[in-house]
Amino acid sequence: MKEMEYYIAELKECVNQNNRNKVVVDGAIEDLFRDLLISISDSYLMAYEENNLEKMKQLLEEQRKLRIEMTKELNKSADQILLLSAKIVDQYNIFNKIYQNLAINKKVKVNTKFIEAQHKDARDIMEFLYKHLHARYKDLTELGISKSSVADTLKALENAGLVNGIQCENCVFYELSSEGQEYIRTKIENID
Repeated sequence: MKEMEYYIAELKECVNQNNRNKVVVDGAIEDLFRDLLISISDSYLMAYEENNLEKMKQLLEEQRKLRIEMTKELNKSADQILLLSAKIVDQYNIFNKIYQNLAINKKVKVNTKFIEAQHKDARDIMEFLYKHLHARYKDLTELGISKSSVADTLKALENAGLVNGIQCENCVFYELSSEGQEYIRTKIENID
């Protein structure tokens, strides 16, 4: 980002001037920094709204480089401008967490689509589990699905983290995980 490069150049000049003159940073550099954070936030939010993981990843990498450059320059400064450094670290951490969550959600959706393509009864089983908390294997076979299909589909859904199996004395109860519940709500209107 051109704003980052410009900011780093301004920061270097300010640090050099401060070290020579032993003066406190003026408000101009803080205003410039504030504008940079707003610009970065706008870019992150646009990428988030577009669900563009590649753009978010690129922005995170650029901001990581900015943090490294800032740290190098601030270590040379007598004042160290810790507040500015902390703000960019906080912003980076927030958007990194958003990126990680989006990446995980995308992976869950891809896994679920793959499972639905491989197991034709996956959605029916997920819908049944959504409506019936703690269903038994026997309950699922009463849907008219063969026992082997129920077993294979449940195993695939469990491996993907969409279904949880709860072992009790003689049987296993199945329920949708929170990811499974979220997915099925997006696929079946008015399920609640």
